[in-house]
Amino acid sequence: MSFVRWARSFIHQDSTSLGKIHKENLPFGERTIPQKPPKQNSWPSSAETSHNNTLEMESSEVMIKGGCACGRIQYTGTAMPDEMSNCHCHTCRKLGGGPFLTFASVPTASIHWLRTPDIWKRSDVAERGYCSSCGSALSMRYYCQSDSFAVTAGSIDYSRLPLQKASEHIFLKEKASWSDLPDDGSDRYEGMPPAFEVIMNQWLKERSAG
Repeated sequence: MSFVRWARSFIHQDSTSLGKIHKENLPFGERTIPQKPPKQNSWPSSAETSHNNTLEMESSEVMIKGGCACGRIQYTGTAMPDEMSNCHCHTCRKLGGGPFLTFASVPTASIHWLRTPDIWKRSDVAERGYCSSCGSALSMRYYCQSDSFAVTAGSIDYSRLPLQKASEHIFLKEKASWSDLPDDGSDRYEGMPPAFEVIMNQWLKERSAG
């Protein structure tokens, strides 16, 4: 038998075993091995965080969901906003980066924070919630209204019912000169609405007396 015929015979007889040996000795990077799924971003998105954490609440109770731009701070609410206001004060314009900042008023007890916002106090009559990571303005609470709370309308990601349009423009005495008010039929006030000023003045009087 010639060497060529012997070699062909050997290869034919051991093709299965040779194939196995060859596959096992391939370099690591060329082997066919199960691949692990790609690692997910460790910082969840706003929508993902809201969805995962609200499982602890009955979905039928959730009326609004929202949070900051980076997803670090989230909230859910069991009530729809009962009023929307456009605030033109100097501080709100600075925080919002626009001609005004829109707030949605809700009952204080209806808001559930999945992570408590950072707090900034511009004065001794109110506090503002924000995210220290991305800078998003999230909320505002006046101490004279313990049962009422406001989240920034822009932070709302989901609402079960359509959100109503803003019904008032406030602090127009500090309005940006480069912005024109829209002809939207909303109430207009140089400062706060008169009804709120009564509540604030009464609270300040009681605080001074106490």
